[in-house]
Amino acid sequence: MGWNGRTLAVLGALGAVAFVVLAGPVGSIAWSGVPYGVVGVFCCVATVVGIRRHRPRHAAAWWWVAASHAVWSLADTAYYVLAAFGDTTFPTVADALYVLGYVPLLVGVALLVRRARPNGQLGGLVDGAVVATGLGLLGWVLFVGPVVAGRGDDALSHLVGGVYLGSDVVLVALAAHLVASSVRLSRSAWLALAAIALLLVGDSTYVWGAVLPGWAFTALSLGWLLSNVAWSAAALHPSMADLSDREAPAASGMTPRRTGVLLVAVLLAPATLAVMQLLDLEADYAVALASAVMSVFVVLRMGMALRAAAASLLAREEMRRALEHQATHDPLTGLANRAASTEHLARALAAARAGRAHVALLFVDLDGFKGVNDAHGHRAGDDVLREVAHRLAAAVRDGDVAGRLGGDEFVLVLTDVRDVEDVLAVAQRVVQGVAEPIVADGHLVTVGASIGAAVSDTASEPAALIHEADTAAYRAKARGRGRVELYDHALRAADAEVTAAEAELRAAWPVEGLVLDLSPVLPPPPAAPWPAPVALAGQVRWQRRSGRDLEHAALVAAAERAGRTGDLGRWGLHEALRQQRAAGPSAPPVWVPLLAAHVAGTHVVDDVAEAVSAHGAAGGALAVRTCGPSALATPASLAHLRELRSAGVGVVLEGLTAQGTALGELHAVPATALLLRSGDLPEESLLVLFTRSARALGLDVVLDGPPRAEVAPAVQALGLPVVQQTSGVRLPAPR
Repeated sequence: MGWNGRTLAVLGALGAVAFVVLAGPVGSIAWSGVPYGVVGVFCCVATVVGIRRHRPRHAAAWWWVAASHAVWSLADTAYYVLAAFGDTTFPTVADALYVLGYVPLLVGVALLVRRARPNGQLGGLVDGAVVATGLGLLGWVLFVGPVVAGRGDDALSHLVGGVYLGSDVVLVALAAHLVASSVRLSRSAWLALAAIALLLVGDSTYVWGAVLPGWAFTALSLGWLLSNVAWSAAALHPSMADLSDREAPAASGMTPRRTGVLLVAVLLAPATLAVMQLLDLEADYAVALASAVMSVFVVLRMGMALRAAAASLLAREEMRRALEHQATHDPLTGLANRAASTEHLARALAAARAGRAHVALLFVDLDGFKGVNDAHGHRAGDDVLREVAHRLAAAVRDGDVAGRLGGDEFVLVLTDVRDVEDVLAVAQRVVQGVAEPIVADGHLVTVGASIGAAVSDTASEPAALIHEADTAAYRAKARGRGRVELYDHALRAADAEVTAAEAELRAAWPVEGLVLDLSPVLPPPPAAPWPAPVALAGQVRWQRRSGRDLEHAALVAAAERAGRTGDLGRWGLHEALRQQRAAGPSAPPVWVPLLAAHVAGTHVVDDVAEAVSAHGAAGGALAVRTCGPSALATPASLAHLRELRSAGVGVVLEGLTAQGTALGELHAVPATALLLRSGDLPEESLLVLFTRSARALGLDVVLDGPPRAEVAPAVQALGLPVVQQTSGVRLPAPR
């Protein structure tokens, strides 16, 4: 308890010894009040010191306890002054002060109990009432009844004695409630319970004082003194703040300890009646009254317990539903997540096979979403995703499901499909709906949707159908975006060829039939009738001996699946430099396509250096062409591209858009040129601003394919080179 606690314990022990000596051997009741009063005052001061020292947020309970000590110290002084004059006939003026001191004590203990059990007060009050009724019956039969019978018709004595015993009963009920409703009691709480028990020991002198020998009476009287000491020790202990402040973890429901306390209280009435029958004592109507009161409380408590159980079951069910919703729905949009969408697709496919119907899957990939994120921030991007999700959910029928796979990719599962044209009509409505302007974080923005549609057959599986719709969406993006593509027989055959090519690439490397086509990058008009290309953009295709030839996009897909991205990139480097060397010193630089996985790998810088060295080429004769968004999002890719730039190798980034690339990002782009898709060009003013900003940072802007008619004048005015969409071009051998 610390130094002050030890001092308090020593003072209490000395006061107790002095009281026993003066009240016993010396036989002076008046002088025995001196140590009693000193200890009482010191304990009151110690309680105040504890409050000041530990500063509990809810100190009212402890101030009430200190007030009870102060009142009882006055009562002790009054009692021993009266004893000095020989006037101790019960009840005295001091008894009025003693009774008054119970009021702040009961209030303080009630506040402590309330802090330890902040919730479920009504149930705790009913439990306390049951315990109080049982203890009241026991107190009446053992204490109050005999006292009343022994004191004849003195109404005031009966009233004061009844108040003493009634206060004790309420105090014990509060203590029992604290014990029954708390999971863990602090040291301060145990000291407070000890103080209550010692107070009861002292109060027992009112009942047994007339029949006990003098030494026993004196010993029992120590209960009041030691109760004050225990209360002060509880206030001085550091855990007193926990008792009054902390929202203690209360026991939930009918715990074994609480049930045991209530069971003992309820059994007091029949046990008392049984004892009275065994001892042949006169029956007391108090037993019947207590039984009736406790029965009412028990029925009330049962009803509350049943309601609490029902509420608990309801809360558990709501929690289960909430957890199930969280596990199956996307937290941002509220749509079904990837797992739930896949599960629903599996159920729909099973039902379709049983009913000989079809299921359609729409794979929705947003166009221009990254530009919104880059230009206006992620809050605007989140607003766009939520609004698109709302529009998708409104586009489906009952029984269909809209889900979000992640990022800006969504799916629509359409059940009971009878006609492919209906599927395409729904997809076209989605394209039109998504294209409507959206207010995102205060900005008016627009995005598009490229949709791939796939319709099931009798053997379709969820993963396969998702892959088919994804493949169709990829083709929709490649063909201009903002459109719908169906996974038809031609696409299925091409996909099968990619799968077969993947198997061939996995089985062996190198493979025969690889061809590097070079497309000239020409300056815009006006130029010479036959302008010399400023560069040659390379693409690799595969002329397979068996099966269909693979164009560049299909070959890239097969190489990525087969893990041959590095092998394909190294072959392209050597082949490009071989053709360039064969064409002679006047050959323009060659842009060699390297896949994102290769650029992010650890060997790309060495691969380029080895190819340049093997063919005796200068670094400026070569540029690597790779995916810009992937490179900017991968720290390793950025580092590797910077190393290549330091070695004099050019870097061409494709896949970026003028409207989707923040101007502040251009400063960190490790490139020599930006290759923009002609179909993604923005309006003239933004294209001019983007081009001038890029050129100010030393970046060339090149178009992949001829521009649209409405922006062609701006392209010509800006002097943007254009990659001519040709295939099968090889560098000619020098004359």
